[in-house]
Amino acid sequence: MAGHSSRSETPQTRDSSVEPCTPEKRLRTTLTGALYDQPRVWADTKPDLAESFSHFRNYQSWVYTAKDHPKQPSFVKGVLLANVPNPRQIITSICVVGQAGGNKENVDGVMAQARDKSANSADVKSFLRTRDSQLPIAIIVDERCPLINAKLAHSFSVLDWFKITHCWWEAVDEKKVFKIRFEKLDRTRMSWWDPYQNSPPSENLPALTMATCGTCQVESFQVYENGWICLNKDCSDFWTLLDGAPPIAMDFCHSFLNAYTPWPNETEPHDIRQSAPLQPIPEGAGPLHALSRLGWMGMICPDCGRCCPQEKFFKWSCSSCKFKHEATHPIVTIGSLVTTKRIKNFFLSPSVTSRVWSAAEARRQGLTGYKVNDYTITGIGNVFHIQSTVAINKKRGGADSLFHQLQSDDSNLNPQVKRNKLAQAVVQGTYTRHAAMNYGMPYKYSVQNGNKSFEEAPQTILQSLAMLRSKAVATGSTDCNFNELLAVGYLETQSMSYHDDGETGLAPTIATLSLGGSAKMDFRMKHRYYFGRTATANSKYSPDVDVVSGCVLEAERTHYKGLVEAGTMNKAEFNAAIKAASTATTPTGRRSGKKHPSVLTMELKHGDYVVMCGADIQRYYEHSVESYSSLRFALTSRTIDPATVAEDERGWGTLPQ
Repeated sequence: MAGHSSRSETPQTRDSSVEPCTPEKRLRTTLTGALYDQPRVWADTKPDLAESFSHFRNYQSWVYTAKDHPKQPSFVKGVLLANVPNPRQIITSICVVGQAGGNKENVDGVMAQARDKSANSADVKSFLRTRDSQLPIAIIVDERCPLINAKLAHSFSVLDWFKITHCWWEAVDEKKVFKIRFEKLDRTRMSWWDPYQNSPPSENLPALTMATCGTCQVESFQVYENGWICLNKDCSDFWTLLDGAPPIAMDFCHSFLNAYTPWPNETEPHDIRQSAPLQPIPEGAGPLHALSRLGWMGMICPDCGRCCPQEKFFKWSCSSCKFKHEATHPIVTIGSLVTTKRIKNFFLSPSVTSRVWSAAEARRQGLTGYKVNDYTITGIGNVFHIQSTVAINKKRGGADSLFHQLQSDDSNLNPQVKRNKLAQAVVQGTYTRHAAMNYGMPYKYSVQNGNKSFEEAPQTILQSLAMLRSKAVATGSTDCNFNELLAVGYLETQSMSYHDDGETGLAPTIATLSLGGSAKMDFRMKHRYYFGRTATANSKYSPDVDVVSGCVLEAERTHYKGLVEAGTMNKAEFNAAIKAASTATTPTGRRSGKKHPSVLTMELKHGDYVVMCGADIQRYYEHSVESYSSLRFALTSRTIDPATVAEDERGWGTLPQ
């Protein structure tokens, strides 16, 4: 990607104190002792790896796959060897033997094989298709991986490019498992993880021992020194040695580990340190490439190999060796934005799918020229969608002007807005799918957000605050003297998942201004109130959960809740009664499912406002925003009780004179 880079003065070098390889050491196979070198690509966290390394964009699973056809199995792109111990796994200088995951359970504190691995499982099909298609993959090791008995310097280290050469079935704890042999693609390159560089040549290697089972007539290769064994999982003699003895203490056959499996094309996919931000702009990509999904991927530092996610718009930096890169990008105009996802017909007009919500077009003094949709939630509150027009947006100081100013260097917003880590995430170190900066009174939610006072805010932010206040007042809402503004920037495919704005100390009115590309905003009832229990496994229905109009089993929950309050039913009986009723049809005629549906969908266009009025909206409902273009800003204001913040921060929400 076009831009400029800078480096520190100190180059990264291999540790020259490592003892060189000798012929005697080539005979050794145990990977213990000092590493021969350091990995060419590494990461501190799994999210850093997933954002930066193109062959492993997976935050949780051990295997990363990609589809090329909806009716075909996925291709395997990368495999992570973690700390889950599996029998008969190994890493040598040129070979890795691994096992497909899953089907394990915790037995007395130890993860044990609980069920047979299915031949129809997605990962098995993907490994077989990748092997047959002869596509290289990348292998990564977790620092806790027991297959390398040496201290790894990094949490995640990429081994190298490998090819899948053999797949077979074995038995573990009398359960069938799927095994895979990976062979290093370039055997001539030193293996940084092997202190002895035990790399046999490709030529003059003994052929694999092959034999045909007398029972099933299926040919198999020999994997273990103990002897040939049938690897057909459907055979009655599967996993039984020729003398009938059960396989115990199996040792890998050296000819199997060292075998060379030639491919017609053994070209590596690309340099393993290649990353999207440092590549030239693809031909025909256009000036908005920096805003695209490729444009905000993480960078692999070309000097030290560290995976570095993009934290600030268009900027990357390596905290290890101080390499920096900044992408060039133009000021985006509204006319140049292209919707990246086709909007379905139901989305073109607001969709209200709950009998509890009602919609009406409203007229409000101070909103002349706007179309105002008032969505009323019975007994809870209102959501106002204030739709702008091209003419209004073009006015002096209007949405077009704000959108331009937010992108300019003069606004000082771009250097301040950054992606932040989630305070609570399934995978530690996960960044938000958007960039943000808070101004005014500190706003503390699920993101470790940066905060600046209004004294430090760009003029554009103060101007937007005044516009949000006036629009909220025009809807007739109360508590509109906002003392905080959260600026959020979205690039292509970035979004904000379901959440509420119900933090302690917030007034009941919240207003948002949308600038730039279109977005979809959805509202749904929270899982706890919609179903009457939490989303955790085996959670119980509780009479302490409020029954909200429009929830699942509303009549039954109201009835049994009354019995509990009257003292004629206890909580255990309440749970049993609602559990039994959950198999019956809901008031809408559908069975109770696992998902709580969206009850309101709105298309937010450039210059539109959304005003949410009523604290119970945040208590019982949650909303999400999905951007459908390459650049969008959302400016959201709230009123925060000064008593809920630190005393030395209470003046941050005061406007400068």
